Amino acid sequence: MRRIATDRFAVGSAIMAGAIVLGNALSFLALPFLARLYTPEAFGIFGFVISWITILGVLMTLRFESIIPITNSTSAAAALARRSINRSVFFALLLVLALAIATMAGAIRGSIGPIELLTGIGGAFAASYFAIGRSLHQRLDRYSVIASSTIVRSVVFAGGALLLALLPHRLGLSGGAALLLASMLSFLVPAAIYHLTVDGLFRTSLLPGRALKESKSNFSDSALSKVSLTFVLSQTSFQFPLWIAMFLFGSAATGWVTMSYRLAMFPSDILCGSVALVLARRIADSISHHPDRIAADRRHLALFLIANFFLFGLLGLLIWIGAGPLLGPEWAEAAPVMGMLAALGLSFTIQPSVIQVFSLLKREREILAITIAHVALMLLGAVAIWLFDADLMSAAIGLTVLEILLSVALTYFALIMTKAVSDQTGISDR
Repeated sequence: MRRIATDRFAVGSAIMAGAIVLGNALSFLALPFLARLYTPEAFGIFGFVISWITILGVLMTLRFESIIPITNSTSAAAALARRSINRSVFFALLLVLALAIATMAGAIRGSIGPIELLTGIGGAFAASYFAIGRSLHQRLDRYSVIASSTIVRSVVFAGGALLLALLPHRLGLSGGAALLLASMLSFLVPAAIYHLTVDGLFRTSLLPGRALKESKSNFSDSALSKVSLTFVLSQTSFQFPLWIAMFLFGSAATGWVTMSYRLAMFPSDILCGSVALVLARRIADSISHHPDRIAADRRHLALFLIANFFLFGLLGLLIWIGAGPLLGPEWAEAAPVMGMLAALGLSFTIQPSVIQVFSLLKREREILAITIAHVALMLLGAVAIWLFDADLMSAAIGLTVLEILLSVALTYFALIMTKAVSDQTGISDR
């Protein structure tokens, strides 16, 4: 117990896992109330715009902040943070200008209007700022701040969405806009906490302005570009089911997909949010500095990934059975579809873990191969759905089978690659 208490890896994992459990428990407890206060159509608009926020968040910073935890010096880390902030501000202003022009030209019609889109742009900027602050705290090993911000984010989203729903006429906002506003605040409030809790050079790096002088780091701009391309492809592939549902089946079906993802992300974040990412970092650290423990770390990662397959099979069955009673009558007819789509939560645990392993091993080609394969498979699935004029249940089954096959392949590929890297460094691994 004394050894565990002094192990930075174990303590950091425990703090992060505890925060993620508590934060997700609060979100999960709020879902039945939100499902009765907001229609599936509102959740559909929310999910569809959030899917674009995810992509915009990547494009805003090009995910340069993902390199901050492993830069060589504090000045290099601060420079990357400043560059990411500058990109986010410029990109957000550009999007607001484009939205204003499109609105005045009457180009925006339908259920997703200017208010939803403007809230979405604000959410993308807030999410980028949140990610940059979190990366700085990861570099400083301040897991307690990251943990508290995780809990705050869950509380702000659930509380904000409930409060807006109970206010008279939701302040004139549509259901989708109210959920999007709550989401934006859920990133903005913990981002402010990150800003207030960093000090010195990092505090100035979280303000837009003139770029700080950069020192040399292990990562060139070309390497950063490869990493950012990987994130763009990866995040795009996660959004395909939502886009397919919106374009082929409408906003109500998109609401079912959104809700099934939110139900799936509860156990996914608990298992994956801390443990897998810390395991991935530990594997990279083992290969460089502690070759004697690489075999044990690989076994831990393998067991973790295998356990997820069983978890999400059980999760899908539980949602199939319990979604109706839990969420209310408007959602009951979609329970089988939601059960199948919840299995797609598997990709939220497997792919980010594998990408993290490869990025820390500086294996950009493998990352690109994985993400391109993922995007290609999901595109083929979408084309098949369109050609065969499938219903949402058939689409859910097809996409879930594709995800499971891909996740198995990714898991095997990641474990083989870590063995190859360890063999190259002369490490014996039975």
